[in-house]
Amino acid sequence: MARKARRNLHVPLTDDLYTRLHAEARRSGEAATQVAREAISTFLSQRERAAIDAEVEPFARRWAGTSVDLDKDWEELGLETLRKLEDDGW
Repeated sequence: MARKARRNLHVPLTDDLYTRLHAEARRSGEAATQVAREAISTFLSQRERAAIDAEVEPFARRWAGTSVDLDKDWEELGLETLRKLEDDGW
């Protein structure tokens, strides 16, 4: 099995954040680097989701209550998209 390439990133942490990171690593039994990777991944996923929501909001506000809003094809497409996002871990 091929290993994924990894890159290092130096991130200076405050004493408090360093202590919290290592406390979570001990609690979970994971390496601190793994906890940090998971935290960064979760944070970026949340930011990406918020960016998508911000892009969709003006459209949703403009068309709320209109035939576009109530269009069955659009509704099904939206449900399919939500199901896929859920399957992908969003």
